[in-house]
Amino acid sequence: MVLLDTNYLPSSECNKHEMASFYRIFTMNNRSNRVVNALTILISPGIGIKRWILLSAIALGLIFLGAGFLAEIALGNNLIHYARLLTLGYVFDSATGTLPLLRGGLFLIFGALVFSIAAVKLYAAITRFKPTTSPIGFLDEVYIQRYLILGPKIVAIGGGTGLSNLLRGLKNYTTNLTAVVSVGDDGGSSGRLRDELNIPPPGDIRNCMIALADSEIIMQSLMDYRFPGTGDLRGHSFGNLLIAAMADLSGSFEKGIQQAGQFLAIRGRVLPASLERVTLAVETVSTRKVIGESKIGELREPIKRMYILNKVKAFQESIDAISDADLIIIGPGSLFTSIVASLLIPGINEAISKSSALKLYVSNLAMQPGETTSFSLDDHIQIIYDYMKPAVPDLVLANNHIPDNLDPATANLLIKPFTEHKGTAPILFESLLNTDDPLYHDPRKLAQITMESIYESRRDAKSPVLQYGQPEIYQ
Repeated sequence: MVLLDTNYLPSSECNKHEMASFYRIFTMNNRSNRVVNALTILISPGIGIKRWILLSAIALGLIFLGAGFLAEIALGNNLIHYARLLTLGYVFDSATGTLPLLRGGLFLIFGALVFSIAAVKLYAAITRFKPTTSPIGFLDEVYIQRYLILGPKIVAIGGGTGLSNLLRGLKNYTTNLTAVVSVGDDGGSSGRLRDELNIPPPGDIRNCMIALADSEIIMQSLMDYRFPGTGDLRGHSFGNLLIAAMADLSGSFEKGIQQAGQFLAIRGRVLPASLERVTLAVETVSTRKVIGESKIGELREPIKRMYILNKVKAFQESIDAISDADLIIIGPGSLFTSIVASLLIPGINEAISKSSALKLYVSNLAMQPGETTSFSLDDHIQIIYDYMKPAVPDLVLANNHIPDNLDPATANLLIKPFTEHKGTAPILFESLLNTDDPLYHDPRKLAQITMESIYESRRDAKSPVLQYGQPEIYQ
């Protein structure tokens, strides 16, 4: 397998000059404080601000020259002499008999006209960067909207906390980001809204929007707020109700999601895998049939197969996003109820298979009690192979670091970094644990390694030896 090399251009509209600027910013993004690099951002080509600042300065010079001649300010013989040389005053005065007063007026009017044009253009260049509630300032907003738009087109498929963590990191590298979210949830607030309003469950969509929001901390508190009490609102999250209200006001669920995304100023898009009601079902190894995502999550025996009971079709915008992607990421997330549930929707797998994008599977860090109890890394990968057919991953990303200081209960849930899988995809092992919550990926690490899988060729890494803390490819 050949990964995309460093000559890869994320957009056909990007030239090499712009791509070089993107790589500078890509490097800056890994530093602790991008604001320190504000000057680099400002002087980088293509922002569309510096040219109008320079033109404004030239126009002001013309205005001052014109005003000086009009007012006959005593600037000193030498300064007047050089000013007349600069404005070709001696040539025009002697050839045409133009009076200094008239020449000064012409320069004043011309300078004012140029300054007005430059000021209007500068204002337009500044205001095209949308307002933000982020405290990092205007220059960082320039970075976000000018340079992140050059990033690769990434589609992430799945749901739950795993997908949200992935998006939380990737939004710092590209705004060409689309989350295709599973819609089989039938429990809690999402399930109630699905039944009462006949809309797809908004819960996972809400979580992805929070992850992509520009002001994530503030918005998460608001969107995750759940109403207390004993009335009809009890247990509903504000975010779910917001999406439902937007859907009703706009006339469709997809437009409601779009408007909610604009309200939250998200970087990217969040799309449902399907707009239709999806009813998940599984058959266990004991031939027991279980219907509904909420009940599947309560299982305590292995799943033999998963399927969708009703006839559904994929959301066309999700299909289009997959077809247009440079990178397709499967996972992380609940293996069956988030990832497989999305792959089962007719049209999703076909679009993945036809796409020429790099296909990356991000394995979960830990087993999920009930759904993937006792699953090894090989078991996770095999399920993806089984349900992703006819497509196969080009690369598998897995964790290789289990800290020694974890409590036994947590350590026993983590998937061991060992594999005997004979699939065609190489496996890239990295340290991906979130030190604050070791059962979940570190968004920053996961995003950085994902971007490196695009921009750096690792085909020369051949060692199958797993070394903790060191990136290795097993093939």
